[in-house]
Amino acid sequence: MDEKQAITFYSTFKPKKDSHLEFEIKPLSFDKIEEICKQVAEICSSTEPTVNTLGFTQEELYLLLLGIAEINVEQHIGIECFEKNSGEFAATLLTEDLFYMKSPAKLLKATERLPHLHDRLDKSLAVIKKCMKAVQNAYLKPELPLQSFRIEVAVCNPKFQGLGLMTEMVRFMIKEHPFLKFAKSIVIEATNPGTQLVFERNGFKTYYELSYKNFEYKGEKILAGVEDKTQEKGFKPAKKLKVMVYHRQLPIKTTSLPEL
Repeated sequence: MDEKQAITFYSTFKPKKDSHLEFEIKPLSFDKIEEICKQVAEICSSTEPTVNTLGFTQEELYLLLLGIAEINVEQHIGIECFEKNSGEFAATLLTEDLFYMKSPAKLLKATERLPHLHDRLDKSLAVIKKCMKAVQNAYLKPELPLQSFRIEVAVCNPKFQGLGLMTEMVRFMIKEHPFLKFAKSIVIEATNPGTQLVFERNGFKTYYELSYKNFEYKGEKILAGVEDKTQEKGFKPAKKLKVMVYHRQLPIKTTSLPEL
């Protein structure tokens, strides 16, 4: 893909529950990624179950997110959303082209900034690898770029939750985004019930479930505290991570796999 190629798109969304608000959906831009990553890190550090359990701090998350966001801008695959009148950050979707999944570029950026994170990164990657292995079948395995994507970040500002904004963002991604609307398949590891519901509404099907309390890495149940941590924060307890898939052409049959 030509990095100099200008990729533009623009959409607006007015929620029925509050018609005074108007949201702008646009390509992720370099001039916004620091602001977005700071906001996302703050939200995830307090609400994301696996992040909390693995012990990532807000600052560590911010630096990790910068690496992801930079690649999203370079590849023209990220989406940002701000409230038009106030200019407040509203939501973002950051993705990964699975054709390049083995590329170390993103992790190199993260480890250069935070070399002490190797242990936690290894644990996080172990979860991702297990999930992706479960869905690496003939439908998802891309032969060319832009065929299959993995959603890495799907975050909505709590101030704007309950308005249907993330549902609209996901709909835009799979129906209108210049590249993602042609993707054969899109996968996400949805970590909490709210996120899972949003993607179900947009046609994603649960293909694999990973039990937080039973998942082991090097003999350690590294996610065993997820349910307790979500309850402590006043959220509906998360018991399982769901690997969910949207497939544009052929239906994917759900598979009953041994619980991990």
